[in-house]
Amino acid sequence: MAGHNFTVLDNHKVNARIRNDLEKIKDALLQEFPSIEALILVGGFGRGEGGVVIKNGQIQPINDYDIVMISEGTGHPKKIDEIRKKLAEEIGIWWVDVSTYNVKKLKKLKQSIYNYDLKYASQFFWGDPEILSLIPD
Repeated sequence: MAGHNFTVLDNHKVNARIRNDLEKIKDALLQEFPSIEALILVGGFGRGEGGVVIKNGQIQPINDYDIVMISEGTGHPKKIDEIRKKLAEEIGIWWVDVSTYNVKKLKKLKQSIYNYDLKYASQFFWGDPEILSLIPD
């Protein structure tokens, strides 16, 4: 992920800011859910199309981060909701969206634009990078 652009800008400071935010997200999720198998950034930032505003040298991601958390379990929606609200406030972004996927169900995902995006147009940032190969072509 070190060489990945999260936006259409080829700006190392923007990419460093987003990598730093993802590190905070990863640490918070792993602290609460140590059995996570993978974390994947999807949506605009995962495709390299995320939006940022740079004002007075300050980099501000706009919109949200879309995270897919893959684990053996199904997650705890109430706890995930608490964590993502806290993270959004700490990071200073509108929203941190966290979707959970059970690793066993990856093999059974139906064809959809979202699932295509998850497999082919996302940015893996923690865990087993081969996990996305479980999703049908």
